[in-house]
Amino acid sequence: MINTIFFENDLLSEDVVKEQINTIENSFNKNLSNIKKILISHGVDIKRLQLDSRSLANRFKLDVKEKKDPRILGQDISKGIHRIVVNQEKSITNVTDNDMRKAIHIFLCIMVVITIFQVLTLSLVAVGFISEMSSFVLTSVVFAPILEEAGKHIAITQNVPWVYTGIFAGAEAIIYIIRYAYSGIPFITLLIARAVAFGLHFALTYIQKYFYDKSVKEKDETLAHTGYITAVGLHALYNTLAIAAVIK
Repeated sequence: MINTIFFENDLLSEDVVKEQINTIENSFNKNLSNIKKILISHGVDIKRLQLDSRSLANRFKLDVKEKKDPRILGQDISKGIHRIVVNQEKSITNVTDNDMRKAIHIFLCIMVVITIFQVLTLSLVAVGFISEMSSFVLTSVVFAPILEEAGKHIAITQNVPWVYTGIFAGAEAIIYIIRYAYSGIPFITLLIARAVAFGLHFALTYIQKYFYDKSVKEKDETLAHTGYITAVGLHALYNTLAIAAVIK
């Protein structure tokens, strides 16, 4: 669920980019206090979540500047996400015995991480380090699959995979339909496109859960990692094909 502002614009002025960055930061700061209250009241370590997310984003920024191998970049992000998952698992387990509330809290945690990465990519555009289109591809093909599938992984470890996936996929569908409803795209086309994406989210959750359950049964953690990497790869492939189709 990555918010892209560059898709319909090949070139944006520096002032426009800065304005968009300020808009996202202001919106993030305005809602963060309310999110904090909800998460803290139910045991989620929001300070640790923010610290880990920002640390991961900063490491990625440095790695990009140093022009590290893309494979190393991917491994670093995966390891960082894994640390965030591990650090949050205990607090999330103690949140509540209500599956819906637990899933919502996982959803909010993932949205905090996603928002921080949004600000990071926009900042890279603002300083001229990457282009607008590169930012769009980076968020859609790299960040979105890695972060969204990480949320599903957490939900699986907390035994709320289907509730969480329903919340995430439903929220994403509503946001995209509202965003593009007045862009001239036929409503039925939007519904079909989001229905496919909705089904994809559940399919990827199923894949991750299959490997996770197998890893628990066989006491082999590498199987869970295989499921996560597979889901990320398929998610990235789907987004790549979607971008290619629209650009054509």
